[in-house]
Amino acid sequence: ALERLLVWQVELLEAEFTRVARPMSQLLDELLTKQGASELQSLLALRQRLVDCRERVEEVYKAIAELLNSDEDMSHMYLTDRHNGLIRQENDHEEVEALLEAFSHSVTELDNRIKSLLNRADRIEAFIRIHFDSQRNRLIRINLLVSCASLSVATAGA
Repeated sequence: ALERLLVWQVELLEAEFTRVARPMSQLLDELLTKQGASELQSLLALRQRLVDCRERVEEVYKAIAELLNSDEDMSHMYLTDRHNGLIRQENDHEEVEALLEAFSHSVTELDNRIKSLLNRADRIEAFIRIHFDSQRNRLIRINLLVSCASLSVATAGA
């Protein structure tokens, strides 16, 4: 029962990540060539969903880590033994510990994938800021040239 519960939780987190990761990856690829307002709004929404997903992953990781730090809690997870009246020693929990460690690694791997996608989004956002700064500088140069030309025409006419 514990294993099925852990599998279900990891599958749920994986599915949530996949629902966000696919459109976000496509959007990040698109943002390299087209930076419109709708794309940037979509990025903001998808990024928030990814951050929310990461928070849930971190909660699950903390819960597993907390269980791994408690020998008593792990020994109480043998529900069939408890139901049959068998009492396990506090340090008799190798199977549960191995199971929790395996799922802890799965959750850590998922968290690393989320971090990687967030880092990619950060790099794309930095690229977009640099691109927009370049566009702004180009507009300032054009404005300066027009102002100089206007001043020259006004001076020549006077």
